[in-house]
Amino acid sequence: MEALGITAAAADRDYKGIDQEQAQRLQAIQKRTELYYEKYKKEHEKKEPGSEAGKHDDTGKEKSGSG
Repeated sequence: MEALGITAAAADRDYKGIDQEQAQRLQAIQKRTELYYEKYKKEHEKKEPGSEAGKHDDTGKEKSGSG
């Protein structure tokens, strides 16, 4: 939610008006989100064989075809 607020405010000012503090905050939010996603992927890849693990690609969409 915070990232959305920062980017919406920055968009109103044509992104050139984004200050250093806001840019750093957005970078921190992005990094934290990436870490949470990696942790989530690792936890869900550890499911037992025959489960849903590996059924979805990196975007979360179901893989098509065999393999």
